[in-house]
Amino acid sequence: MTVPSGLSTGNNYEGVQWGDGQVQVVAGGGVDIDSGTGSTTYTYEKASVFSLKCLDTDDYLMYGNLELE
Repeated sequence: MTVPSGLSTGNNYEGVQWGDGQVQVVAGGGVDIDSGTGSTTYTYEKASVFSLKCLDTDDYLMYGNLELE
């Protein structure tokens, strides 16, 4: 899943990994995604829930059940 630039500040986006394949969240051009120390932008397992919070223009915090580095 690619996060495009220009989405609204303050919005939250959520997703779920329904099947066995991991979901990878990728930053589009000019976008920065921080998933915290030790976490990736991949979901961990089936039924993993994740959220993206838009902190500022093109600046996101990703959190949830994420794969560790």
